[in-house]
Amino acid sequence: MIGIEVAGLVLGALPILISGLQACVAGTKPILALWHYHEELKVVSLDLRTEESIFRNTIEILLSDCLEQQTVAALLGNPQGPLWKDTAVEDALHRRLQRDFEMYFENVKSMNATMGKFKERLKLGVDGKVRQSCHSLCTEIAD
Repeated sequence: MIGIEVAGLVLGALPILISGLQACVAGTKPILALWHYHEELKVVSLDLRTEESIFRNTIEILLSDCLEQQTVAALLGNPQGPLWKDTAVEDALHRRLQRDFEMYFENVKSMNATMGKFKERLKLGVDGKVRQSCHSLCTEIAD
């Protein structure tokens, strides 16, 4: 997988992860209130939405510096679309970041791996829906 493609995966996965986490917050509120986890999940949800915004703004600025605006709009409008696999896009970003390209995408790959673990822990499907009952999810979160 080329570096820039991972950025698209992260952009596409963050909203799904946030949606799933918000579903967990809403669906587990009565149970989690007993364990005081409800507020913690709300904080994590806010933190995740903040990170999504920071990442989206950063990638948009980077792409805007090296690609045509309509290409940037197409990339951001379809985070898992085929344009993210275009080597011309990666080459443009590589020229923009120069020596920092590898480090930037190591961080993006790390974010992607962390989100994968987070989605597994929350038992989320690819659509961001919780695949497990609230009670058993709460039991696992409490462990």
